[in-house]
Amino acid sequence: LVARFNKLPHVYIPDQYPEVTIVGDSIQLTLQDMSPEQITKMMDACKARNLPVELFGDPSNARYFKNWKFAPSDCPLPQTEALIKSTIDIRMPLMWDDSDFEDMYNVVVESLAEAMA
Repeated sequence: LVARFNKLPHVYIPDQYPEVTIVGDSIQLTLQDMSPEQITKMMDACKARNLPVELFGDPSNARYFKNWKFAPSDCPLPQTEALIKSTIDIRMPLMWDDSDFEDMYNVVVESLAEAMA
């Protein structure tokens, strides 16, 4: 699935570090060379097709570092900020069938095309 996503224009998923073991219940796509408006349009298109997605850099996302009360950043982090404001998270329930992953991929493809049109 990662290899297929990485072949799409504007999508990048970095390789996992070998010492990291993933759960596999979500996938994060970094959207490259897209404006904030195009990212929002892509996310809206996913949601309209019943695929919930979240932006890591959204103030409502607990993974957004500016929401971390236990480790507040005391300096600007522009590279981190740019990366998480262009990375979306897609949940992949563990009870999904193989066909659900294919559907998810197709929704992302269609939503990207719509956002970039």
